[in-house]
Amino acid sequence: MADNTISVFKSSGQNSGSGSGMIIGKRKLLKPNQSIRTMNTYPEYYTYEDLYVGAHVEMDRFKFRITGCDEYTMKFMENSPHRFEVPTLRIVRTIE
Repeated sequence: MADNTISVFKSSGQNSGSGSGMIIGKRKLLKPNQSIRTMNTYPEYYTYEDLYVGAHVEMDRFKFRITGCDEYTMKFMENSPHRFEVPTLRIVRTIE
């Protein structure tokens, strides 16, 4: 998210029978019901503030629930409490 772009990967669970790979390529992603063709308003894109553990998001018509994050993201959230709601930080801390 450093450059406001997102990519989404599918990770296969152990012995799941399905492979892993990219679902959505790296780019800025519009929030649902947004269009770049709107003349009078600027479209809304996803930002890091939308992508927290427990969030439900829709990207390119795929619906996701964020269930975890990596250690770097967890540290960023813990070191930036003013950017995230308290319940979000509690959820992240339970991952440890």
